[in-house]
Amino acid sequence: MKNLTEGNIYKNFLLFAIPMMLSSVFSQAYTTINTIIAGNYLGEAGLAAIGATASFITFISSLIWSFNMGVGIYIAKLFGAGEYERLKVAAYNAVFLLFVVCAIIGAIVIPFRYPIYSFLKVDPVVLKDADRYFVITILGKFFLLLNNFFVCVFSSMGSSSFPFAMSVISAFLNVGGNILSVTVFDLGVAGIALSSIASALVINTFNLIKFLSCEKALKVGKVKIKLNSEDIKEELRYAVPICTQQGVMSFASFMMSPIINGIGAAATASYVVVLKIHDLNFIMYQSSSKTLTNYSAQAVGAGKFDLIPKGVRAGLLQGLLFSLPVIVCCSVFAEPICTLFFADGYSGEAFNYAVLFVRFYLPFTLLNFPNNLLHSFFRGIAAMKPLVILTAVGAVSRVIASFICVKYFGMEGIYIGWVISWVCEMILSAFVYFRSYRNAELLKQHTMH
Repeated sequence: MKNLTEGNIYKNFLLFAIPMMLSSVFSQAYTTINTIIAGNYLGEAGLAAIGATASFITFISSLIWSFNMGVGIYIAKLFGAGEYERLKVAAYNAVFLLFVVCAIIGAIVIPFRYPIYSFLKVDPVVLKDADRYFVITILGKFFLLLNNFFVCVFSSMGSSSFPFAMSVISAFLNVGGNILSVTVFDLGVAGIALSSIASALVINTFNLIKFLSCEKALKVGKVKIKLNSEDIKEELRYAVPICTQQGVMSFASFMMSPIINGIGAAATASYVVVLKIHDLNFIMYQSSSKTLTNYSAQAVGAGKFDLIPKGVRAGLLQGLLFSLPVIVCCSVFAEPICTLFFADGYSGEAFNYAVLFVRFYLPFTLLNFPNNLLHSFFRGIAAMKPLVILTAVGAVSRVIASFICVKYFGMEGIYIGWVISWVCEMILSAFVYFRSYRNAELLKQHTMH
């Protein structure tokens, strides 16, 4: 555990961000390897079955991720203020809410899943496998998202090394489980979903043990756990706007699915690959953004507003240094990288669509880096209104631009619409930041206390 506002800011950012980045790389790596396993052993149909409902699963997951992020920010503020007893109670209250929400979502979504498939235009050829993958994933969501909750909590207390260790173990468990389930037990896409849940159960056991040790270190091990309406209200004050923000982003992706699935199974399969490669690059600068969130929240809790603009600059510099080499490498070696996701010798439409994105459009993700950094900044200082507005601008512009561009450019129109949305949001984000949040005086005026 560490207070990020004490000591050299660049050193703190680096030491905190590197384990977080490596943790994200391992987490993304095993999901990417899962996709490679599906593509090589289950073919284009396996990729399409996983990707057919991915946007809806991500939409549901993002609501919980954002709840976890909101709780993490609140806990970071309590940690910065030294209110450790409230920190413990808030964490357990959040786990209770997480379980209730996941149970409600499962009870609503599973009985009404076929209308969802219809809206998403799931190809009948892959519907049976897509249904298996969807049901298993929804049923196991609590365990998968509880892992994310612990990552947010440990990060809020300045610890990124333990989540990194857990991500390494999780990667080996997940990949090993997937290989066994697909090649030995012949469970198909259902095995990929089951192995992810089994891995989460193991990792969450370690997470709970670690959290109990943190309680002892903070000398709150004997503090009684009880539902506290005041803390729940505060958690929701942070979480609900972030849920709204993430919901808008994921809903935009959800609305993209009928457009992509409507192009054909090859487009659906290629988009699964595109998202994996995009996300692997995205996490290279997202670690710096997450560091800024926890840094800013701790600074607000400690009343150190003058340090926050320095954090923005440190995050910007660090994110660029982390992401540029990887983006260049992926773009130069686009074809061999995309080959990994498909069976030997496959060179069909899905492959060509994926190579097109990685070679020509992936470098434009650098336009999205300032957006992501400022999202994290606004979360950290609890400036939720600009966070939601900026996200809505990006989401709406993406859907509109993609809908128009697909008519003229086919699958490439999806990529063009993405770039247009990044540009629109980047311009507005920069305007909002420099107008209202660029220094300590403005931060005090606009920050919720």
